[in-house]
Amino acid sequence: MLEVIISKQVDIYIAIATSIFGAVLGLMLSKVFSSEPKNVGVGTSITQVVTINTINNNASEIRKHTQQETEVFMFLGGVFVFVGLTLYGFFRTAILTSLLYGGFFLLSVWIGAVLRSMVSGRFKGIAWSIYLLYVIAFMIMYFIAIDLAFNPLHAPDNFQYVEKIINQAGWSGLERSFIIDDLLWFVVHLCGVCALIFTLWQITMSLLHIIVAGNSISSGNPDSWIVRKTAKYCTPWSNIIFFTLFILFGGAMVSGIFLHWVQHEIPIILKELMNIVLYGRG
Repeated sequence: MLEVIISKQVDIYIAIATSIFGAVLGLMLSKVFSSEPKNVGVGTSITQVVTINTINNNASEIRKHTQQETEVFMFLGGVFVFVGLTLYGFFRTAILTSLLYGGFFLLSVWIGAVLRSMVSGRFKGIAWSIYLLYVIAFMIMYFIAIDLAFNPLHAPDNFQYVEKIINQAGWSGLERSFIIDDLLWFVVHLCGVCALIFTLWQITMSLLHIIVAGNSISSGNPDSWIVRKTAKYCTPWSNIIFFTLFILFGGAMVSGIFLHWVQHEIPIILKELMNIVLYGRG
């Protein structure tokens, strides 16, 4: 375990530096873009205290009165996945590196902005501290999942050279280094990468809604177009379960653990169960 940590020192240092920079930037952006509370009378202003449940209820009301553009999002999502999977083989290292540090940066900006709002008294309640801790825990899980995408636990023998092979000889060069059975592994791995991208997108939109809607409610301003467009992503407490399951599932797929379990572990378990059913435990 210690050897693994030492081998990842550079990545860990860069991730920490990115997180610190993102948090500081979040503090600054929160200060720059925060609206002043509405004035009531002469020299008097009111700042509404915002909790997680306040934002959740506000998002629920927006969703009730907003027509969801499902078809557009599905089309854009399909195009994004197709292009992403095509480019993944050629630029695997760059894509995973961008996902790692980009994700850390975005989440850290949110943490910095929320911390400033908590210190200033706009955001109050133990729920904010709980959600901050969850986002930090998510960042750790996200780092591990991306690292497993870089270095899968179960993978074809020449997988580490796939980017070099495909850049030198294209898709046709893969047939000389991989067998047809490896295709299923690649499909599952790519689906895992998509799951990680999807999860990062979902949590980014959810956290964006929370911070923007929270400051709008606190200042008494009407909902902006960002708040209305991102309201469908904001279900804070159920999202904790959803994001955790997706990040674990995506990590299992990119690491090869999921396919290894399906191909090797499940058949053994099923065989043992059938033997027990047919012949008993004796």
